[in-house]
Amino acid sequence: MRRIGTYLSFVALFLGAAVLCSCSKSGARGKGGPTVTKIERKIAPALLCDENGKALKSPYAENITFANATVRPNPEDDDELLIELDVANNGPKTVTKLHVWVDFYNRDGRKAADEGELLAHNLGVGDNSSPIRPKSSKRAIIELDSPEDWTGGKIVVTIDDLQTE
Repeated sequence: MRRIGTYLSFVALFLGAAVLCSCSKSGARGKGGPTVTKIERKIAPALLCDENGKALKSPYAENITFANATVRPNPEDDDELLIELDVANNGPKTVTKLHVWVDFYNRDGRKAADEGELLAHNLGVGDNSSPIRPKSSKRAIIELDSPEDWTGGKIVVTIDDLQTE
C-alpha cells in the first residue's frame, strides 16, 4: 500500500510539473503572451528632405501607416516572435521597397528589443516579398529574433528606407 502511495505521489508530482511547464510556455508566448498595445510611426530625417537637403512639403513616407498588430510564436523557430501588422499605402504611387526599424517597449516604457525588417520588396523570396499598390494595404511580418526581454507594449516603427514607382 505504501508503494502505491509513493508511486501516486511521483505521478502527481510529474503531472504537476508538466502542467506548470506547459502553462509557463503558453503564458510567455501563447494567448497570454506579449501584445502590442500601441503603434507609433516615425520617419527617418533623410526621408523628410530632397536630395539637396531641403525639407519636403509632403514626404511620401507620410502616406504609410501601420495598424492591427498581432503577436504569435514563430512555428519554425521557438526563439522568435512574429509580429504581423497591416501596412497601408495611402498615396498615389506603388511602394517597391519599405524598410523599417522597430523599437519594442515594455508597458513600463523601458526599451526591450529592436529589429530591422523589409516590409515590402521585389526580391521574390522571404516574408513581405511584394510591393504595396497605391491606396491599398497588405499584411506584413516582423520577425523579432530575441524577444526574451519584451513582455508586450508599444512598438515604434521608424520608416528608414522607402522607394516608390
